[in-house]
Amino acid sequence: MLDPLTSLAIACAVAQFLEFGSSLLERAYKISKSPDNALPELRDIEELVSRLRDHAQRLERSRTTGRDPAQHADVSEDEAMGIALAVECEALAKRIESTFADIKINGQPTMMESLKLAYGISKKKKDFVNHKQACEKLKERLMEHMVGAIYSQNSRLAKSLDEMSRRDSLMEVRLTEKLGYLKGGLYRTLPSQDASLRSIKQSAARVDSKRLADTLRNLLTEMRSVAASQQLLTSLRYEYMEARRSAVAQRHAQTFEWIFAEPEVILQAKGVRNDFQPWLRSGNGIFWVSGKAGSGKSTLMKFVSSHYRTRESLAQWAQGTKVFVATHFFWNAGSMLQKSQTGLLRSLCFEVLRQCPQLIPVVCKERLEEANGIEPLAWNLEQLSTLVDRFQSQQLFPGGLPVRFCFFIDGLDEYQGDHSEIISCLRRMTVSKDIEICASSRPWNIFQTAFSSDPSQMLVVQDFTREDIASYVKEKLESDHRFIELRQEDSRCTDLVHDVTTKANGVFLWVMLVVTQLLKSLGNADGVHDLQRRLQQLPPGLEEYFQHMFDNIDEFYSHQTARMFQVCIWSQWPLSVVSYTVLEADDPVAARLLEDSKVDEQELERLVSRLTKRINGRCQDLLEVSPATASSHPVVDFLHRTVRDFLLTRDMHDLLETRAGEDFEVLPVLCCMSLVEVRRLGSHTDYTMSRSQAQAVRRLMRYAREIETQHKKTPEHELAQLRAFLSKATITPVVEHIVPFKIKITGIGKSLDGSKLFLALAVHEGLYLYLDQSKLLEQADLAPRSFQPSLLRLALEDFSTLADSHKTINPDVVRLLVRHGHDPNAGGLTKTDKQHHHATPWSTFLANIGTNANKCEGSMRTTLLLTTEVLITGGAAYEAAVLVKHGDYGDSTSPLSEEQVLAIVFGDLEATRLEGLRRQIPGMRTFKSMTVGVHNALEFLGKSLVGAR
Repeated sequence: MLDPLTSLAIACAVAQFLEFGSSLLERAYKISKSPDNALPELRDIEELVSRLRDHAQRLERSRTTGRDPAQHADVSEDEAMGIALAVECEALAKRIESTFADIKINGQPTMMESLKLAYGISKKKKDFVNHKQACEKLKERLMEHMVGAIYSQNSRLAKSLDEMSRRDSLMEVRLTEKLGYLKGGLYRTLPSQDASLRSIKQSAARVDSKRLADTLRNLLTEMRSVAASQQLLTSLRYEYMEARRSAVAQRHAQTFEWIFAEPEVILQAKGVRNDFQPWLRSGNGIFWVSGKAGSGKSTLMKFVSSHYRTRESLAQWAQGTKVFVATHFFWNAGSMLQKSQTGLLRSLCFEVLRQCPQLIPVVCKERLEEANGIEPLAWNLEQLSTLVDRFQSQQLFPGGLPVRFCFFIDGLDEYQGDHSEIISCLRRMTVSKDIEICASSRPWNIFQTAFSSDPSQMLVVQDFTREDIASYVKEKLESDHRFIELRQEDSRCTDLVHDVTTKANGVFLWVMLVVTQLLKSLGNADGVHDLQRRLQQLPPGLEEYFQHMFDNIDEFYSHQTARMFQVCIWSQWPLSVVSYTVLEADDPVAARLLEDSKVDEQELERLVSRLTKRINGRCQDLLEVSPATASSHPVVDFLHRTVRDFLLTRDMHDLLETRAGEDFEVLPVLCCMSLVEVRRLGSHTDYTMSRSQAQAVRRLMRYAREIETQHKKTPEHELAQLRAFLSKATITPVVEHIVPFKIKITGIGKSLDGSKLFLALAVHEGLYLYLDQSKLLEQADLAPRSFQPSLLRLALEDFSTLADSHKTINPDVVRLLVRHGHDPNAGGLTKTDKQHHHATPWSTFLANIGTNANKCEGSMRTTLLLTTEVLITGGAAYEAAVLVKHGDYGDSTSPLSEEQVLAIVFGDLEATRLEGLRRQIPGMRTFKSMTVGVHNALEFLGKSLVGAR
């Protein structure tokens, strides 16, 4: 099937050609009837014929550019008609051009030459009439084709518009509003379908063809703009981007209200200033929220970033312009993007552009030109930094930006890397008067030094939360009828609130844990003296308290407890309760579930209930089970990040490994748990895949890669089971993000054939051992020739994005593909850039490593060198001109030869060695003299590195 935009573009190009051709032929016919004194008119005709030729060329490009070669034959009847009309118009253009071929004016003709021209054009009167009639007949057929497609309720145009609206809804963006208006205008150009119009032909005859074509053309232009913007936003968004913020607990009723108090009021009430409100209104740099672990920093950041009073104060700072709020919550236990600078910038850029899509064509012009719906838009740190710089550029709009931005960034201490880098990143953003940032972290020295110099731009959370803690303790205890009864008998109960609040020392998490213990004591009918004694015995610090909780776990469960903690520590993502059946093989229902035997809904509900109780009983509230909702399954996660930190201390790490047993390998267990999620988190009546299942597929593949890397073996059983599931699954657009490379794969198409998708995922993850042992690449139905270039591309994914992801290129997989006949020189996909460059896997790889030469260091350089050797010895053809991007935004390109690129990336000696490899291949072109090439390459590299700085 053709892409709907391609089909629409063909129809519009045909309409434009016919409109222009008819006008040209009408004018030529009038001249032929009165050829005397027609010299000026003939000069115009020559120009019009030239323009007709341009129309014909655009028409040819509209039906050939960006087409998926594997899908050429798979077109509907309507689409075949559109293509046939285009081909007929191209043939007509050649006949018209031929008719005018001998009517040429060279310079100033003599009287005899003028008479000859006049006679010649008068003889072509019949040709003009015939061509004009051909145009009119084609126009009638085009109108029938267009009207029929629009009238059809199941037309792909309508589906495409609906899909764009769906994407808008998923991203909570408003890009398609104008499309609705244009769609309405399109239907208004058509006669209503009533009893008097019994055929498409009758309807088409009553349509204003020019108006319809113009309306369609406007709709096409807007659809292309929307599609490009949506592709750009999708490329910025990443899996689990909002997960950490969603997982942060909501504030308890009436707590943290002090954040909005004026400084004088809070100073009088608490004896310490809070200048957060004046800072919001002033827009001055960075405001630092500091606090102990467990003091409630993340909950405060979540509360204040979404509160209407924050918006009110920011409106005063904005002074009549719009202000947009974006958030990012770092999460050290999550994916690489959740704890990196690249993840931070992608998150902020996505939120800003989602809320203010009018900025997209202003700050992302170059990336929009790359958005073709075929190849993915990858982002590296330099491009993202430049994009953020453009938000604060005063040159984008006269008089400065018409918008301002406030960013709330939580958990700087959870950033993985040099913390001075993230501090510099924030400072660079707040150079602009149009950006302010509120950031939170623990009070580490590096943050104290960076942010504490101005007391009016910081606060310490535990200095303000004593009343919040007292309110929480009082409400929780008084909500228990046993406490109310006890208080009526013993007035000392009121002292408990004060004692807990004092001992908490501002740590909200400690308070929550202690209150839970006190409520359990009340359940045992303990008196006030027992409650006070229990409170005194509880450790005052979080780590000591966690140790106390851990020590109180029933030793009988120590083996299972250790395994549950190990799974939670290494999973990176909260796993569903049902996946914990892997740790409960003795449960008969769990055993059937693992065997993929039939388990009905009631049995599954009872199993989940049992598992929840077992997790709670064996882990002493250090792990918690979130309740199920209409859109999500119950998942298991740490009570707080500090629990994971505690369990990762050396002593606890060693203890858990010992208790889990020597036979326990956490990665294979996680792989099996992900398989359970793939099978059980979707529909129980069919194989329609859910979003949760798609995420589980991704996790399983990643764990499989880790197993191959660390244990030198492959989880063959789990991967075979996943392949079997995907081969039967219905993969709908809602789970399209299962394809991590965000690319329309040749040979898979929009329907996403499950078996080929599995192979693509295995290649993308670099599962060499599995691919080699399973012999999948030898199966012609799974890896047909049309699919091979895409597989090789996936193995050679743009490595510029890999520094912030979980994987890297696997040269062994590349070697395996080449060994099975995957050609580095095959076209595969056509890159629709300005030059319509036909990119091969090899040329794309060269362009990527050349563009990111300054990242080719250490193990990455070794990996890329090995990959290059594999491709050259595998027959990669010499590339005389590779388009290498450079500049801060990658907005400039330079054509470099292959030897220049390799000299930039690997240096002269390695480039010379690679030349020697190429010499050993019969018939392959070798490098030219390296002297000039290396000189030019080093000059280019110098410019590139200067740009990067």
